[in-house]
Amino acid sequence: MIIRPSKEEIEEYRNSPAINQSKLKLLLVSVDTFKEVKEPEMFFEEKEHFVIGKGVDDFITMGQEYFDQEYYLSNNSKPSATVMSIVQQIFQSRSNDNWFEQDLLSAIDAHAYQPNWKPETKVKKVSEEGEQYWLELVQSEGKNVLSIEQFTKIQSIVTQLFEHAHTKILFEQENNVDVYYQLPIYFEEEELQCKALLDMVVVDHNSKEITPYDIKTLGDYTKFFDYQCKKRRYDIQAAFYFEAISDWRDRNFPDYELNPFSFIVASTTKICPPLEFVTTPEFLNVGKFGYEAVSLFNIGEEELETGTIVKGFSQLLDEYKWYEENGWDVDKEIYDAAGVFYLGSDFKKH
Repeated sequence: MIIRPSKEEIEEYRNSPAINQSKLKLLLVSVDTFKEVKEPEMFFEEKEHFVIGKGVDDFITMGQEYFDQEYYLSNNSKPSATVMSIVQQIFQSRSNDNWFEQDLLSAIDAHAYQPNWKPETKVKKVSEEGEQYWLELVQSEGKNVLSIEQFTKIQSIVTQLFEHAHTKILFEQENNVDVYYQLPIYFEEEELQCKALLDMVVVDHNSKEITPYDIKTLGDYTKFFDYQCKKRRYDIQAAFYFEAISDWRDRNFPDYELNPFSFIVASTTKICPPLEFVTTPEFLNVGKFGYEAVSLFNIGEEELETGTIVKGFSQLLDEYKWYEENGWDVDKEIYDAAGVFYLGSDFKKH
């Protein structure tokens, strides 16, 4: 049986103050990155890979009916990124749906669009390129607008995942097997309230096994997913989700075996097969506890150490608690080092 959450449950999850792994990973950059909600350079910014990835995820995990309710298929190509942003800004502040009654120049100037052109020239160009997109925003009534190219790519990836020999078995329905899509889990870790939203959890009541999955798309050959894992720290995500599903298993099916966490990966740009990447205990251990490569050196008679610290989510939760107790105005790494850092031989590794 397929089990999906309601829109209300998803909204409740999003509004929950519990901390999730994607927010926690911002501490890998800096405390300021964690605190700030960064404004995009433009009013509206659409990243192609994000649109495709979210579309694939929504179609598979929430179902076609949800997809049809949330997405609007355009018959036209979308305008340039800047014009799209201008139109979106105008649309958000509109008093009515008539394009010709809108204040175009304010949004155009806010984007510093073609600063050397005359105002009437800028308005004319934005109208030529953006009016059709405006009409589709009106007609879509708040849905996500997809171009035909984007829709076709999403459908192609979904079909590939469902039908390719490497992955179709993962989506096949069997008797006495429950498949939970977009499963919200709330749990406690190191005395902090945490949350995780798992793409897919298969509960096999025949074999008494539970297998958690996350669906990923990438703009490269799928066999190079390990590089993306390092770059985007998917080890932290996997370890965090594994803690969540372990807690969920203990509360719901304590006598069921928990299988390794897996990523189901498809490419948005390359002709290559989708693949399953099964995590190992070593991978999850790095995601939870991290590791440190230490080297020793001498300054005068004093022996010191330096090295590369790769943090796991356990250290990040400790940092989060430290900031909650000491305030968010000082970077903990700078505080701990008293403002002094040493450059060791490990810089060659970067």
